Amino acid sequence: MDGLLAYEVVGVALVGVGLLAIGTLFVVKGLSTKAMIRAALLEENASTGPPGEDGTEIQVVDAKTAKLRADQIKAHTLGRLGPFQALVRADDQENADFFLKGLTIRTALNLAIASFGVADMAVGAGVGLMLAAAGTLALGLPLLFWLAP
Repeated sequence: MDGLLAYEVVGVALVGVGLLAIGTLFVVKGLSTKAMIRAALLEENASTGPPGEDGTEIQVVDAKTAKLRADQIKAHTLGRLGPFQALVRADDQENADFFLKGLTIRTALNLAIASFGVADMAVGAGVGLMLAAAGTLALGLPLLFWLAP
């Protein structure tokens, strides 16, 4: 093996290992972020509201249940009061406070939904980087030896 081929092999190996390390970091950070969001929602005891007809109450622990709860609050608030601007013009402070409390909770739930999405994107990007690393190592190194003079 001549000197140039040795540098090429080391370079391809370092790129492959680097991509693998970054991909692993993305996956680990994405999964830990999802666990942190889930723990925060459980700590706040967020649920889908009062027990249903069958007596069950679903804890908000993922993007689907957070979206369900945000939609429930929105329907309750807007269904009861209408748009916020009408409350401000009517100078109805009690209902305006009720509306703002619902808006605050919906905003927090929507932030949780967005955070779950970002964490999922990080995991997906990490898997993509790990696949690129596998391709680099599995195809790049043998190709260098095959193309060697």
